[in-house]
Parts: sequence; structure tokens; C-alpha cells
Amino acid sequence: MIEAIPLSILGLFTLTLVFGFVRLYLLWRRREALIAAWRRETGAAPDARPEETLIETRLAPYQRRLTLRLIGLIYGLPILYVGGMILFLNRG
Repeated sequence: MIEAIPLSILGLFTLTLVFGFVRLYLLWRRREALIAAWRRETGAAPDARPEETLIETRLAPYQRRLTLRLIGLIYGLPILYVGGMILFLNRG
């Protein structure tokens, strides 16, 4: 009979998931703050898209980090969870 999932594995999964989404949210906020600062500096309309130079110089690192962290959450967490379950179920 399969034993109950230990709280440590569920806790690790949940904590990693929450921490990952918090980091994504903070990066997204920083990206939006950079765009808002650009709009204030240039007097652009609130819905104006940033210039290519701003995207290439200041937003590219944030966009790259957002993408990599999102990929990490989508692919990494299920692997971590399944790996933990396999280790737990095969421990005896």
C-alpha cells in the first residue's frame, strides 16, 4: 500500500513553487517600473510601447530572466516533485 506523502516533500514543492512565482512577480514589477520611468522621461502616452533601444538595453536582461525562471518553474518543479516521490516510495 502506498504511504501518505510526507509533509517535507509537499512543503518543499510548495515552498519552491511560491518562491518561484514571487521572484517572477518581482521581476515583472521591475520591468514595468522601467517602462513607466521611460514613459515619464519621454512624456509618452501610458499605452505607448517602449522604443527598441530601451528594449535592447534595459529590458532585455529582465525579459531573459523572466523567461528562464518561467521555464524553470514549468519544467523543473514537476521533475523535482516526481523525483521526490520516487525517492520516497523506494526508500524501503
